[in-house]
Amino acid sequence: MRVRLGLLLGLCVFFLPCISLSRAQTDGSTPLPADLLFTTLTGDTPFFTTLMRVDAQTLQTSPFYVDAGVYIRPLSWSPTGDLLAILRLPSTDVDYFEVCLVTAEGVLKACFEDKITVHGFRERGQNYTVTWSEDGRNLYFVTDYDLFHWNEGTSDEWGACLVEAEVSTGQTWQTIYQTQVIAHYPPPILSWTNDLHYLLVSQWPPITIDLWENVEFMLPQELPDLGQLEFCDQFSPQGQYLTARAYVNDELAGWVLVSPGGQIVQTVNSEQLQQVGIDWMECPVWQSDEAAFYFLGGKDKSTSLFKYVLAANAFVNVKQLYPSDSQYIPLSPISLAPDNATLAITFGIPGSSATEIHVLTPDNEWLTYGGEEMSVPIGENPVWFPSSE
Repeated sequence: MRVRLGLLLGLCVFFLPCISLSRAQTDGSTPLPADLLFTTLTGDTPFFTTLMRVDAQTLQTSPFYVDAGVYIRPLSWSPTGDLLAILRLPSTDVDYFEVCLVTAEGVLKACFEDKITVHGFRERGQNYTVTWSEDGRNLYFVTDYDLFHWNEGTSDEWGACLVEAEVSTGQTWQTIYQTQVIAHYPPPILSWTNDLHYLLVSQWPPITIDLWENVEFMLPQELPDLGQLEFCDQFSPQGQYLTARAYVNDELAGWVLVSPGGQIVQTVNSEQLQQVGIDWMECPVWQSDEAAFYFLGGKDKSTSLFKYVLAANAFVNVKQLYPSDSQYIPLSPISLAPDNATLAITFGIPGSSATEIHVLTPDNEWLTYGGEEMSVPIGENPVWFPSSE
């Protein structure tokens, strides 16, 4: 099995000086398609409380937003690119995360009244997501705070709500969906299409719900020629596909694309994967046009960046990432730029807390931000600015 690295919020680290973190070579380097954000540490704190910005033209870094709280993570930009939604843990003395908004100038604007309890969602902050209405006036996200108080503060019964909140006031307009309260387990992960047509409830068995027609679909759990299916938590950008990996006796046996209604759209079997050297793979990041997706995968302890083109049913081994000269291991998730060809990847060293943000350009050029020589976890959670075009 692949070695996985995790960074704990309470990690003890050394002092991070307030200097440029970039080790990118700017002479002759092609500009990036958009500015890039990633989280790093503030001063001598052990928490990711600073957002660094990589300038697309100069490739240099500078602080974009420094938070007085103890943990932040960028989530997604509004359609107009003037507001960034972030996940924020305001203090070690509280038991909740909050969804907040930061302006394009790097100023905290407001936080929403609905919150997410730390106990109920535990490590869910790592794959937490939000989406925006087309006009940018409303934000959709998951909360369990009201249910937490409705259960009189008990920590063994949890539910989750998908809510629509108004950006200008921070108040909740409506609850779009609510899970059942479950004892002793955190609530299932909820994912939804950008147009709020379909909702994925990642439970067992997994289901999708047509929110427009109020119809529930049971997703396939097993395919005779592939094995048991394990669904990734996100829809493709336009909402046409869900991705599921297939396993037999814990070994990867293929994967399938499934429609929101549960129909099998496309399959890849283990023979196809073995031909390109894949016996494990992570969940994909899609191009915005859904014509292809990228993913981390490999064989044994090797890791490569792969691209899969749907129409051609073809794999491309874009680049072998590990083992490499630096011996860094790439970590999911990867972040795809607006050009659908430039990727930001977090790398870590086994046995070390240090991480770097590596940017792979379409010309196979590496730009690197951070470094083990600074003796701290430098960068995580890369998020691209919207395209300026």
